[in-house]
Amino acid sequence: ALVPAVIAQMAAMFLATVAACLAGLAVAALVYLVGHPRGSLELATSLMLAGLDEMSDWKTFLTAKVLLSGFLGGSVAALFGMVPATSEDDVATAVHRTLLWSVLCVIGCQCGLIIAEFARS
Repeated sequence: ALVPAVIAQMAAMFLATVAACLAGLAVAALVYLVGHPRGSLELATSLMLAGLDEMSDWKTFLTAKVLLSGFLGGSVAALFGMVPATSEDDVATAVHRTLLWSVLCVIGCQCGLIIAEFARS
């Protein structure tokens, strides 16, 4: 019963990452084009993606961040969801603990992988 929760969290993390990357690229290109009327969308996009050539293993770190964060968040949610509840307060406590510890785990995971990523370059 815990495996679907972890898989769902990993899938949600993947979809959120894709949406965030696309939205960030679109907004950044829009801001660039507003400030540079003669620029083109192709130029704006290539300028934003130009730095990725210098980091050859960025896809590996991005994949690790998404999978590990999703696994940790899903595991914490599944573990706190297993605790039997006898009242509404127990449910509220479990929800609050799940949110707190899953966010802290994801932040710790992200920080560790960011340090590892940039310590290599």
